Amino acid sequence: MMKRRTLIFLCIVMMLAGAFASVLPTDTAAAGTKTTTSSNASAKKKKAGIKINKAHFPDKRFRKYVRQAFDDDGNGYLSDAEIDLIWNVHCENMKIRSVKGIEYFRELKGLWCKGNHITELDLSGNPGLKGIWCSFNDFKTLDFSDCPELEWVYCFDCDLESL
Repeated sequence: MMKRRTLIFLCIVMMLAGAFASVLPTDTAAAGTKTTTSSNASAKKKKAGIKINKAHFPDKRFRKYVRQAFDDDGNGYLSDAEIDLIWNVHCENMKIRSVKGIEYFRELKGLWCKGNHITELDLSGNPGLKGIWCSFNDFKTLDFSDCPELEWVYCFDCDLESL
């Protein structure tokens, strides 16, 4: 009886792991973990890419999150290489009002932005998005029509009037 319970438990764990594998990164850089190498030091001198500023990321809290999580070389810009490694965004419960700028993250697979004060969510630049958890926000309407790869959405306790 004990072997059967263990086998059932392992099967459930393996199924859950497979379900989440499509939105999880395969390396630490993709998860937003900072790494510093000597090649990053030379990249500081050359400023190219998307500047992490108010024009590109208007919400100061989201801008701070992007800088801390994804600007690996600390130069205040997101290079194409840094952007290509952004697979998941975890900005939960940060009092964020806007995730404007997320459209630059063209490889985005998962977005966890629950528990903020977001009123608009433009995902038209993120067609590869597979999952989103956006509960406890101030949305009136959401449109996922530009996300053909979307597999799951958790969106409850919002002010939704249309989806």
